[in-house]
Amino acid sequence: MGLVTRASLTEIATFGRASAAWDTNAAGALQQFPADAIRGTPGAGYLIEGGVTNTVRDPRLELLRVAGTAPALSAGAAVHPHWSTFSPNGITSEIVGRGVLNGLSYVDVRMTGTSTNSYYVTAVDNSAQSAVVGDTFTASAYVAHVGGSMANITNVSIQARLNGSATSTVMELTNSLQRFSRTNTETVAGAACYPAFGLSFPTGAEIDITLRIAGCQFAKQPFLTSLILPPAGNPAPSVRTADNLAISGAPFAAIFGAGAPQGCLVMDIQLDTIAATPNGRYFAQLDDGTAMNRVQFRTDTSGVSLATQRTVAGAGNRGIATINAVTAGAPLRAGIRWIAATGATSLCINGGALGSVVDDFPAGLNTLRLGSSHAVGDQINGRIRLARACAFAPSDAEFRAMCVMGA
Repeated sequence: MGLVTRASLTEIATFGRASAAWDTNAAGALQQFPADAIRGTPGAGYLIEGGVTNTVRDPRLELLRVAGTAPALSAGAAVHPHWSTFSPNGITSEIVGRGVLNGLSYVDVRMTGTSTNSYYVTAVDNSAQSAVVGDTFTASAYVAHVGGSMANITNVSIQARLNGSATSTVMELTNSLQRFSRTNTETVAGAACYPAFGLSFPTGAEIDITLRIAGCQFAKQPFLTSLILPPAGNPAPSVRTADNLAISGAPFAAIFGAGAPQGCLVMDIQLDTIAATPNGRYFAQLDDGTAMNRVQFRTDTSGVSLATQRTVAGAGNRGIATINAVTAGAPLRAGIRWIAATGATSLCINGGALGSVVDDFPAGLNTLRLGSSHAVGDQINGRIRLARACAFAPSDAEFRAMCVMGA
């Protein structure tokens, strides 16, 4: 019987991703990882995300024009060819600086004037993405307050503006770049979806504030993902393809035995947000290399419960069990235990009560996918670490003990 404890996944698994991707390193700086390079460490966990497009056409802000530099701005010219200030209300903006900090290219935007109404809104990208009812977008950016004053300003917000509504998150700004986001779901189909920044203030107020802005992103996702950037010098919408991490062949057999007749898988997971998704967010999947025989280990579609479900010889919706214990923002330890001969499967989170089911069990399992299913788009969009995997089914008490964080 095989046993793997707190393993470095890169020692026993294969990993693939067709594009480059970004993550924060141990020093807190953004780092680009080339295609097929996994992000993260054995201790902190590996970042596994689905494919997504950042629709902002200049997320590095390379096309913003600094005041006083050539070519000179003509009267009324925009500071950026893709930005639109559609509610200026007496406030004008100019770019007063740019630089790079912790791997992020930033610009400093000064907004000044006497307000003639109670708000100011600038669209970060005016390309106006299309959406149908139910589409969910997340707008995000790194922002800091680096000049001027918050005097007379009620708040500064990041906005996800869709056809049916505009929602905003008030940013609690400091003089250091922090990432802020806002998610919004479409209620009216159309082509007027974009990210924006807003200022709120009284009418007749004197405004003078400088914001540092970097890493603008607008993605059709119900949660914040890692930063997606095009190559430097090539401003355009950019794509990060899906991460895929799997154990198969000899390493799989060494851990679980041929066909995985029984076993246990315990993983350390971190999800920064809870979100509804069409198929759930996959912690792991055992399968035969196809969709015909598989055991799913994932959140349910609401995102708030841990679930298992199996497909046997192409017949889905078998062996369904759920437990309500998925939380966001802190690491959790989740486990699944199975015995093929009896068809028994059990779930556990953080050593709590088990969720169990008995049903027919798929044969010929030979692949363990970590953080995803066999399908595109089912990635966990979080961090994972393999805590323990074995080819025996522990007792209830032993399984719950294994699912205690730090055990």
